[in-house]
Amino acid sequence: MSDAVRLKKNLWQEFVEDWNLTYNTDVIAVYFSAVAFLPLLQAAPREHNSSVIAISSMSGLMRNAQTHNAAKGATAHLSKMMSKRVRVDRYQSELNRARPFP
Repeated sequence: MSDAVRLKKNLWQEFVEDWNLTYNTDVIAVYFSAVAFLPLLQAAPREHNSSVIAISSMSGLMRNAQTHNAAKGATAHLSKMMSKRVRVDRYQSELNRARPFP
């Protein structure tokens, strides 16, 4: 059996349902939670720093366990994009991201 055939067999062990569940939890939930908090963050008194912190992980930079790592990479990228959008729209709030180290 060739290396490519062996790799394909290993990668096909993943299930679409697992990918959907992981993305719903790690990416889609982060997006809608952050969006839901924007009016509250903007209403905070000026002397307070209001922010949403989206916590990802170092897994987004690794190259194994595709489902989890792809979702964490997507969460980090989503947070970066949303952070720029919040600044462009001149909200007084921030959207920050954190990738804890092991």
